Amino acid sequence: MYMIDLLDRLLRRGFSVHFAIEDEFEGDEPYRDSLRTMGVQINDASSGTDAARLIERLGEDLALCILTRVYGGGRHAEKVIDHCPAARVVFNTIDLHFVRVERQNALAPTEETALIARQTRDRECRIVALSDATIVVSTAEKEILADILPLSRVSVVPLIAGGDPVDTVPPFGERHHVGFVGGFRHQPNVDAVNYFLDRIWPLVREQVPEAKFEIVGADLPQNLINRTGKDGVRYLGHVRDLTGWLHTLRMTVAPLRFGAGAKGKVISSLAAGVPCVLTSVAAEGMGLHSNEALVADEPAEFAARIAELYHDPELWSALSEAGLANTRGAKDRADQAFDELLLGLGFSNNYALSGAHP
Repeated sequence: MYMIDLLDRLLRRGFSVHFAIEDEFEGDEPYRDSLRTMGVQINDASSGTDAARLIERLGEDLALCILTRVYGGGRHAEKVIDHCPAARVVFNTIDLHFVRVERQNALAPTEETALIARQTRDRECRIVALSDATIVVSTAEKEILADILPLSRVSVVPLIAGGDPVDTVPPFGERHHVGFVGGFRHQPNVDAVNYFLDRIWPLVREQVPEAKFEIVGADLPQNLINRTGKDGVRYLGHVRDLTGWLHTLRMTVAPLRFGAGAKGKVISSLAAGVPCVLTSVAAEGMGLHSNEALVADEPAEFAARIAELYHDPELWSALSEAGLANTRGAKDRADQAFDELLLGLGFSNNYALSGAHP
């Protein structure tokens, strides 16, 4: 959703957009078709134009290059600088990966994760230093980079949910489940679900024995699949209509123990009018107030907040309304932040009027 929004924002500002795909997945053709309909030119290995070849081909015609993720687009930072002298380079972190890995290593130290953390910090900071500007999605990450690289231009462009916040929300009495959504190639999500099932869910079941826990997202590891189908735990896999599923839930949970950036799962939940119980790691840098979400870090407290919210329609309605209010206007705020970034790089508000390059 974040990438689709970014591509749409570039198109609306008059850019000719080339999207270079680093990794391809089975069944992604409908998403490619959607991007092509928008007007995005897709480049990947199957078309014979991967990212490296695209950079070489565009050369001096490339005006703006957004490198997404440290080990995705970030691999090509030096190549863009060498081959595209006119291009403004923007590093789109999605989240600061080195922060996430450092926190993972602090939680469960190993020589391997310690090494990955050091290497990721070095590479990510190098890309920030090479780039004309860097995008982060939370104020916390901007502060981290300000301490490490105080001369770098860093802009907060907040995450937004897919589509606008909903206008009508199914009432409390029509909802019955607790949900978690996330991609499970992302280690913080795997750890969060394991932690939730080990430490929190048994306590919830003692207080709310009728509750069901539904997990949504691709690539759930087999050891977690083996834990579903019992104790009220269900795995739904990939769900195309996320809002429809969210409207069956009484709440979502985000029991993350490490991570970085803003959490799309939280934003999507609030934008659907679904309250969220989350850890302070999941809430970091998002500016959430206590009337917008329930934050708890200890398992007993986390379970107690779930049980309280599950049984209290007044609390549920207050959180639902406040969460919706928080997400309204997010698209405008993100557009404004992005426009300020472009203006700072020397682009006009409507780049098409100045003769658009890619």
